Amino acid sequence: MRIKLLNIEKHGGITVAECETSIGVFKGIWRSRQIKPLIGNIYQAELTLADIACEEVKKCSSAENPCLYLQGDEVRFIAICEEFDGEVYFLRFADDWLQMLFIEKDDKHFAANDVLSFEMSWEQVEVYPYSLL
Repeated sequence: MRIKLLNIEKHGGITVAECETSIGVFKGIWRSRQIKPLIGNIYQAELTLADIACEEVKKCSSAENPCLYLQGDEVRFIAICEEFDGEVYFLRFADDWLQMLFIEKDDKHFAANDVLSFEMSWEQVEVYPYSLL
């Protein structure tokens, strides 16, 4: 997915990036020593999200569109479930953004086309920028 870097903060030895996407803004830990974060630059990136408990995921109305936004130190995600392979959910946020998410103790199993909502701290979001060759 494409992100635009809006802000950089240092928390000890950790670089925290506030990023804008086509569907909203989030914060996460910048995980690259080779690609330096520069405010205003656009990057290709993938995210790693922490595992989440089943009770923290809610099914939304099918009219909801994928989006994400900051609420203080929390990032709220809304996505469409594309597939569940028995272990990992594949969530669609945008044409260029398919995200894998492991939901712990998943006893209710969400289905394809369900719209799901969940929140996590920015500390549970890792940003892995990469360059296209």
